[in-house]
Amino acid sequence: MIRLVAILASISAASAAIAQPTPARLEVAPAAQQIFERDWVLMNWALKFYDADRDILLSTGEAARAAGAFREMADTDGVVFLRTLRGKTPVRTPAGEARIGGSRVAHEGDDVAIIACGITVDEAVRAAEALAADGIEARVLDCYSIKPIDAEAVRAAARECGAVITVEDHWPEGGLGDAVLEALAEADDSPPVTKLAVREMPGSGTPEELLHWAGIDAEGIATAARAVARAAA
Repeated sequence: MIRLVAILASISAASAAIAQPTPARLEVAPAAQQIFERDWVLMNWALKFYDADRDILLSTGEAARAAGAFREMADTDGVVFLRTLRGKTPVRTPAGEARIGGSRVAHEGDDVAIIACGITVDEAVRAAEALAADGIEARVLDCYSIKPIDAEAVRAAARECGAVITVEDHWPEGGLGDAVLEALAEADDSPPVTKLAVREMPGSGTPEELLHWAGIDAEGIATAARAVARAAA
């Protein structure tokens, strides 16, 4: 048996360690560009295994769940990729339960479903809390197992909420959004899916600035969710 484990840190966190932000525009220093290119190549190389038959792809958004994912990986044969974070995020599941092919509801709601993974889970929860003040109840589904994805939970969220947003700190192709679309392809009367993702090569900045720049921070998620909820009403 050969087991390959790749741990990929969040690109948004990596950028904070290499350069200071500029107020008008996020510029890319030569050294920063090299690191970005290396990290994005590694991350997308790993995500290309999404098309393979027997691999597993996990992306955790907090320390406790990462530990749980490691325990699952230890008992799993084959190729397993785990993408972790560098920055600190709140621990919302102290027991750190993680199951390959599993997910968890991080925030209850039935007006719009926000499906996230990794660092965007905490952003999605904060967006849901802001949406609640507007009378919009958002369900946040933490799909820490991207492949295999919890298709049953995804379909239930789509069916019960009637509107779906996916959010990930990754290109829109070949990641969480596509996994959700695949899960919904076999469902009856699936709602439209709005994909929030990184669509251009990022520059230097703090994690918060880069998440905001890409439209995948709490503010960006809440803005998209309001539009989707209004359209579904």
